[in-house]
Parts: sequence; C-alpha cells; structure tokens
Amino acid sequence: MPQGEVKHVNVAATDWKVLLSEPQVWRFLLCVTLLQGAHAGYYSFSSIYWKDAGYSAATIGYLWSLGVVAEILVFAFSNVLFRRWTARSLLLLSAVSGIIRWSLMASTTELPWLILIQILHCGSFTVCHLAAMRFIAARRGADVIRLQSVYSALAMGGGIAVMTVISGFLFEHYQGGVFWVMALIVIPALFIRPRVVANPEDPAH
Repeated sequence: MPQGEVKHVNVAATDWKVLLSEPQVWRFLLCVTLLQGAHAGYYSFSSIYWKDAGYSAATIGYLWSLGVVAEILVFAFSNVLFRRWTARSLLLLSAVSGIIRWSLMASTTELPWLILIQILHCGSFTVCHLAAMRFIAARRGADVIRLQSVYSALAMGGGIAVMTVISGFLFEHYQGGVFWVMALIVIPALFIRPRVVANPEDPAH
C-alpha cells in the first residue's frame, strides 16, 4: 500500500443493547465513570477548601496550573511511558493514583503535599483517559464512535454531574471529608476493571 493511503473497512455497528450488555464493555464504562466521577469534589470545592486553609488566590492558581502541566506532559509522552501497557493496567494505575490523591486531599492541606496531590492529576485523570482511549480504539468500525459517545456522556458528563450534587451536600456538612468519600468511590474500580478483550468476536483475543 502506498504511503499515506488510508484503507477503509466498513464494519457494521453492534446493536446498542448488545454492545452495552457485553461484560467487558459495561465493566469498562462503570470503571471509568467511578474514576472520573471521583474528581467532582475536587473540581467543585478544592479551591474553596484551600482558600479556607489560608492559601491565596495566586497560590491556588499555581496549584491548578501544576495539575494541568502534569496532565499535558503525560499526554505528550504517553507513547513512551505507556507503550506496552494495556487498558486494564492503566486503569489500575489510575485507581491507585486516585485513592492516594483523594486520601491525601482529605488528610492534609500542607503545601508540599498539595504539590504532590496536583502532580497526581496525571495519574487519576490523564491515565484514566488514556486507558479509555486504548480500550475504545480496540473496537471495530462504528463501535468506536458509539463507545466514545457513551464514555463522554457517562464518565465525563453524567457521572461527574451526579457526583457534583452529592459532593455539594458532603462538603457543606463535612468539608474535607468529602475527599474520603471520593477515595472510597474509586475502590470498586480496582475490582471491576475490564480485561484486555474489547472485541469478543476477534479470534486473536
């Protein structure tokens, strides 16, 4: 095949009901929804939490920027860092990072620990997203688009929205204790991670 030529293969999309009932698919969706949903308390209340701890708006801004930089760096070097990692292994790393991160958030507001907490954004968020892209890319044809849309709707949308409401109630009554709940939410993800198989009909798997 000449360089630059793209070969298009038309593969019929799996029926929605069949797709979402596949054990590995629903386990994947539940896993990433838990991992991403656990960020709700952080997105909505970390700035307030840190301000109440005595940090200036400038310092809080630097902390947020640090998380973004860590995220960008991992995305930029993901092919080098995680070339041989499966989606399942990446989800494990994300879950462990999340448990450590949210536990630290609930335990301390000391600046050195906050710096580590923000660096861990590349593990709790970025690695989870990389795992999702790797899992979805292993599908065929239109299934890729369908899974991408469901992932965006659940993990990046609905899950965070629901957890934001819950986090609001928890933060009002328990302040930093909300992050212990976020850590607990991540724990089930350790055990429901999908296996590598993403195409059940693929004989290679």
